Amino acid sequence: MGHKRLPDITTDDIAAMIGRLRAQGLAPKTINGSLVPLGRIFAHALRRGYITDNPLRRLEQHERPRIQKRDQRVLDHDEIARLLDASLPRYRPLLAMAIYTGMRHSELLGLTWADLDLETGLIHVRYQLSRARLHNPARRVRLKTNAAARDIPLLPQLNALLKRHKLASRHSAHNDSVFTTAEGGPLYCGNAEKRGLRRAANNAGLNTEGSPQTGGVSQGPGTGPRSSAERERSIAFVGN
Repeated sequence: MGHKRLPDITTDDIAAMIGRLRAQGLAPKTINGSLVPLGRIFAHALRRGYITDNPLRRLEQHERPRIQKRDQRVLDHDEIARLLDASLPRYRPLLAMAIYTGMRHSELLGLTWADLDLETGLIHVRYQLSRARLHNPARRVRLKTNAAARDIPLLPQLNALLKRHKLASRHSAHNDSVFTTAEGGPLYCGNAEKRGLRRAANNAGLNTEGSPQTGGVSQGPGTGPRSSAERERSIAFVGN
């Protein structure tokens, strides 16, 4: 539609564009993402008087991309044990941290050894790893709000696992990432999910339908996930 003037774009043009994107095999969520900026352009033009109608709003229900939510499987304690047993050694501490702290994946991957107090058994959650973009690699940034900052107690078994992980790591300096690539750079979410969670789930026979979601372990008020909704969103690397 790039060759058309804004007032000349019709609802049929948008429906045809959606059809072409579907034919290319794009997911409904991806197609819907392309409609968001288009909708904002039309809304701005309508307010300014450049057009008299928003053709995007006239799409019929069956023409719009339908995003179907997949059921998430919550793993029980036996399945969690199987998942950890089947995980690669380099990813096992990461998966265990996700399971028993309820931290978001961006928070886990943004941890440095300075954030862990293994003597007192506390995790100081203050930073997260940003998403990598084109020409803009992922980097460690502050949490979006001060309310998100918190301290999480470490279970004794998890504390011992992290101590062994630190001793085995070639990157254990104060400011090194806790979970790194072989070269010492921060581990990206896609790699952690594909090579860590999904491979372990496949090896453990847990990847049937839907993405496995590990059940959280409550650690008392004020620690770990702050609500059941957050626990469902962040307990582990639940598919995208």
